[in-house]
Amino acid sequence: MTPKGPDIARSALIIVDMQNDFVHPDGGFAHRARENPEAKIDMPFLMGTIPQVKRLMRSAQQAARWSTSRTC
Repeated sequence: MTPKGPDIARSALIIVDMQNDFVHPDGGFAHRARENPEAKIDMPFLMGTIPQVKRLMRSAQQAARWSTSRTC
């Protein structure tokens, strides 16, 4: 039986600038949401993804002993 899920040895988890541009209250999406309410950007939903992404990152690190790199 073939295991389901990603092949950890050949996988990468890449999270790019999600807090600053996409989900930060002063980021690009929030600015667009305020300036263009007709775009119907659901900021609470987007901000709610942060804990889920953190959980995914922790799980990936534990599964493969991955290292992380963060730039500020």
